[in-house]
Amino acid sequence: MTSTELAKKFNVSRGMITKIWYDSNLKGKEHNTSHTTEIDICGQVFGKWTVLYKTDKRNTGGVIYWHCKCECGTEKDVLGTSLRSGRSLSCGLHSNISKGNVKIADILDAANISY
Repeated sequence: MTSTELAKKFNVSRGMITKIWYDSNLKGKEHNTSHTTEIDICGQVFGKWTVLYKTDKRNTGGVIYWHCKCECGTEKDVLGTSLRSGRSLSCGLHSNISKGNVKIADILDAANISY
């Protein structure tokens, strides 16, 4: 049964069913992930991060953590969505970096314009 069906049967919320499954190390309805596409971002640079390799770690939504190295040498596992969206640009030791500066630098680099 799905969590929705169980919730209706026992007159509780779907969240309660999910919590029970989680607390009991059970899985609900199996999800077919064959339709998902994994994007390999190894070697790409996002802000001051350089992606080194994919880790086995995932967040609760299944998003991949990538092991990255900052320009300053700090290494850390960072969510792929945070890298691609620009939410994570560095290890945090670089207070002078802004998303706007990164975008402008990317545009100038793409146009082969020195700055």
